[in-house]
Amino acid sequence: MIENDYTIYYKDIVSSESISSTKYDVFISAYNSSQRVKDIFSKVTAKEKIWLIFPEYSYDQNDYPKTGKIIDSNDTCNETQIISQLKPHLNKKLKVCIDITGFIRPHLIYLIAYLNNIGIKILDTIYSEPLAYSNHENTKFSKSITETRVVKTCGGSPNIIDTNDILIFSPGYDTKLISQVLSYKKSCVKKIQLLGFPSLQPDMYQENVLNSWKVLDSENENLDTYYAPANDPFVTAQVLQEICKKNDGFSNLYLSPLSTKPQVLGYIIYYLWECKNKNVNIIFPFAEKYDQMTSQGRTKTWLYTIELPGY
Repeated sequence: MIENDYTIYYKDIVSSESISSTKYDVFISAYNSSQRVKDIFSKVTAKEKIWLIFPEYSYDQNDYPKTGKIIDSNDTCNETQIISQLKPHLNKKLKVCIDITGFIRPHLIYLIAYLNNIGIKILDTIYSEPLAYSNHENTKFSKSITETRVVKTCGGSPNIIDTNDILIFSPGYDTKLISQVLSYKKSCVKKIQLLGFPSLQPDMYQENVLNSWKVLDSENENLDTYYAPANDPFVTAQVLQEICKKNDGFSNLYLSPLSTKPQVLGYIIYYLWECKNKNVNIIFPFAEKYDQMTSQGRTKTWLYTIELPGY
């Protein structure tokens, strides 16, 4: 396996002016009702700006944004269908930027894997932190979970010997997702949670832990716990690397990022660099519906520049 030092990758807090001054060929954002998503779309400078309208958000066409190219789909719980419509707009020679803020997590994972597979080496990603979640620890994100499975193209060659399977997951606010993943991989001999700390806002850590432990108590789970900043994909990837080195010799490894989008980004970066075509799988509980707006306000906006290995 290639071993990276992810902590040297570029990240910075950016202003509205600096976002506008960088020119991209293609900018992609996932539409939802959060103002922090709409504001960034209006400020970024790109030859082509694309809104992805995920059917899981249940928008009526009358509610679609009036600017930018619209790509939508009627196929919920299918990460490949809507992303496939991006193919005519993307190639490895283009300078691409993605606002990951409004993305549904498995769709984001699949998109980053796709960009890697077509040979894009450098990718800018933007994330805007919320001031608060709308109903604090009781905020509901997803509804109607249909299945838990491997995200397309992010499944390795399974080892038929499964006596030493390991699950690493990052719990978020959504207790149903945590419960689904723990149930799906109940047979894993070791389960490890990677918590987001420091959190996006001081009170979010307590809210997150409260939700996580509700599920862990009900499932009677006793887990090892590690920490990585909720807003740093590169430290997340570095900690995943450290965890896997300490737990080398697993039969199969299952990764499940259920927390912030930057941590999701950290999981897919680590997977692409060190786990592709190994007995490692990124798994996720797929839901038919997501709430259109779960946050209030915007604080910091981050720019993460990702280096992808390509194949």
